[in-house]
Amino acid sequence: MANNGGTVELNNYLQARGLVPMLSWEDKPDGPRHETRWISQCKIGGEVLGTGTGPKLNVARDAAANEALVVLHARDANPETEDGGDAKTAVPEPATSGLRDSPEDRSTFR
Repeated sequence: MANNGGTVELNNYLQARGLVPMLSWEDKPDGPRHETRWISQCKIGGEVLGTGTGPKLNVARDAAANEALVVLHARDANPETEDGGDAKTAVPEPATSGLRDSPEDRSTFR
């Protein structure tokens, strides 16, 4: 049985925060068919948070998920603050609609 601990843990992390819809993968085989290596990127909200490689797709995804979890846990430990915190430290919020709601967008409707 394959060890998919990273992908399972990532899924549990995202489910607890309502972020599963933001998860996507970009997978590419590399090398000859008899020695294929997989390269997998784990994306949350379109941002690559982890990259993994392996002889099988599930191994590459598991490695990428483990990298993403390190980033996400670091961001949890250093959340964004309203007083000028770094936006890169925030866990992405789930999208609720296709409409943008930034101050710049609102200013055009005043």
